[in-house]
Amino acid sequence: MMRRTSQMVLAAMLLWLSTGSAHAEDWFKEFTKNSAITARRVNHWPQPFIYPDRRAVVAPFTLMVSKGWKAQNTVGAHLFDEKTGELKEAGKLKIRSIVTDTPLAYRSIYVQTGASRDETTRRVDLVQQYAVHLVPRGPLPPVRITDQAPRLHEAEYVDSINRRFTATTPSPRLPDSDSDSSGEEK
Repeated sequence: MMRRTSQMVLAAMLLWLSTGSAHAEDWFKEFTKNSAITARRVNHWPQPFIYPDRRAVVAPFTLMVSKGWKAQNTVGAHLFDEKTGELKEAGKLKIRSIVTDTPLAYRSIYVQTGASRDETTRRVDLVQQYAVHLVPRGPLPPVRITDQAPRLHEAEYVDSINRRFTATTPSPRLPDSDSDSSGEEK
C-alpha cells in the first residue's frame, strides 16, 4: 500500500514536471534547495538553535535589570519639599549617587510626575540644574519622566525588622569538649 502511494506521488510529480511549465521547474528547484537546507540543519542539530535559545532565555533578565535600575534611579515625590517644591537634601544625595555611582549604561535619572504638568516640569528642571552642578563638563545623564512611584519603607519599620533579627540571633558558642570534630559524641 505504501509503495503504491509513493509510486503514485512520484508519477504525479513527473507528469506535472513534464508539462514544461516554468512554475513547475521553479517549484522543483525550491523543493530541492529546501530539502538540502533541512538535511544540513538536522545533521548539525542543535548548533543552529543554541544562540537564539540563549538569547530568548536571557532576554527577561535583561528587562528585569533595566527595570531594577529604573526603580533605583527614580527621584520620587518624597524627595521634593511639599511646600516649596525644592529638592530636599535626601533628593540631592540621591541624584549625586546616581551621577557618581551608577554604571554608565544605566546612568539615567527618572523623575516621578507631579500633580500637574507644571509641577512635573519644575521637578525635571530642578533635577537637571542639580545634575549640571555635579557634572561640570561632559555629557549629562538623561532626565526622564516616570509615573511609577518608587517602593518605599519607613525607616522605623526597617529599623524594627533589623532589631528583631538581631534580637533572635543566638549567641555564638564553641562546641562542647566531649564531642570530636565530626560533631558526634563519644
